[in-house]
Amino acid sequence: MLHDPSAGREHTIRVSQNSGHYQFLTFIDNNIAQKYTEDRLLSVMCNMTGDNDTARIVFLYSMLSLLATFYEESGVPLKFMIAIIGASGTRKTSLAKAITQSIWNDPKGDRYCNFQTSVAGVEMIISRCVDSVTLIDDYRPVCDTKARQNQNEVFEMACRMFGDATGKKRNTDFMTGDKTVVNYRARGGGVMTGEKMNREVSSSVARMLICYLKSDSVNTELLSWLQDNDIVYTAFVYKFLMYATDNANNIIDYLHKNVPILRKRFL
Repeated sequence: MLHDPSAGREHTIRVSQNSGHYQFLTFIDNNIAQKYTEDRLLSVMCNMTGDNDTARIVFLYSMLSLLATFYEESGVPLKFMIAIIGASGTRKTSLAKAITQSIWNDPKGDRYCNFQTSVAGVEMIISRCVDSVTLIDDYRPVCDTKARQNQNEVFEMACRMFGDATGKKRNTDFMTGDKTVVNYRARGGGVMTGEKMNREVSSSVARMLICYLKSDSVNTELLSWLQDNDIVYTAFVYKFLMYATDNANNIIDYLHKNVPILRKRFL
C-alpha cells in the first residue's frame, strides 16, 4: 500500500506477482514525506495513472532500485524488472522517464537506451547503472528481420540480467593494453517500454512485472507537474537515501530476515 496524503487514503497495489518486493517499501514510506511539496509528490505518484497502478508500481520500483546494493549485501538480490506496455500515444515513455530518470543530472542519457541499441551496448549501460534504473525504450513490431532479431536479443538479455541477477563475462583479448575479463551484470533496476509484449521469448516474460496503459490512463496534468518539478523529486530521493544511509545495518538485516519469507509467500 502507498499512502496518498491528499486524499487521506491508501492505495492497494493489486498485483500478486512480486508483491513481496513492495512490503519493504511500505515500511520506508511510513517514515518519510512530511512537507507539503513531498506530500504533493506522493499524491502525484498515487494519482498519475488513476485506477491503473502503473505510476505507483514504477515509483516504488524506482525507490527499491536505489537500494539494490542493500538487497545484494543481504543475500536477496533483485530478480525482476518492469515492463510498461501501451499503444503509441499512451505516454508510456514520458511516464517512465519522469519517474525513473528525472532525478539524475544525466544530460548524456547514460541510464537510457532503446531496442535499436546493440546487445553489447545495452549490456554496458545496464552494468553502469548502480542503484538506479536503466530505461530500455520502445519495443515495437518491425518488419526488418535483422532489426527484429536485435530487439529479441536485447529483450531476452535484459530480462535474464535483471531476472536472474547474473552477469555476462566478456574478455578483452582483442584490445591493446590490459587484457582483462569484464563481468557485465545488473546492479540496479530495469524498466522497458513497448507497444506490445514480446511473445517470441516467452521464457523471459516470467522475469518481469507487466503494466498495461490505455490511451486515457495517464493524467497529463499530473505528469506535467512532475516533469516541471523534478527538483522536488530529487530532494525527496535525497532524503530517502539519507534515511537509508543512517539506517543501513537495520535495513540490510530486515531484508535478510524478511525478503526470503515474503518471496515464498507471494511468488
